[in-house]
Amino acid sequence: MVWLSLIFFSSASIAVGWCGRAFQRIVTVLLAGLPRDQQVYSNLFFAAEKSVHLMLFALLGVLLWRNLPDVPWRFNATLLAGLTVGVASELLQRFFPGRDPTIRDVIINVAGTAIGAAISLSLARRVAGQSKASAPQPVASGD
Repeated sequence: MVWLSLIFFSSASIAVGWCGRAFQRIVTVLLAGLPRDQQVYSNLFFAAEKSVHLMLFALLGVLLWRNLPDVPWRFNATLLAGLTVGVASELLQRFFPGRDPTIRDVIINVAGTAIGAAISLSLARRVAGQSKASAPQPVASGD
C-alpha cells in the first residue's frame, strides 16, 4: 500500500516539481562547465522522468509477484494489476495543473511492471533449479 501511495503521489504536481528541482541540481553538477543546450537538457529530463516510471513500476511488479499466489496466471495477473495502477495514476494526473495523462506513460508503466515480474520469475526459476540440484537423489537399489 505504501508503494501504491508513492506511485499515486508521483502523479501530483508537487512531486513533479520536487523531482524537477532535484534533477536540475544533479544535472548542474554533472554537466558543470559544459555549454547549456536546452534540447540536451530536455532530452535528459525526459529520459530521467521515464526512468523513474520504469523503476517505480518495476518494483511494483516485484512486490505484486511476491504477494500473489503461486498459480499459472501469476505473471498475467501481475501485468493486469500494473496496467490498472498505471492507468489510474495517469488518470489521476487530470486533477493536477500542469500534468497530462498519456498512453505512452501507461505503456512505460506496464513495461516496468513486466520487467519487475520477469526478474521475479527468473529468480524464482533459478531458486527452484538450485533446490532440485541440491535435493538428495534417490539411490538405485542394486538387486
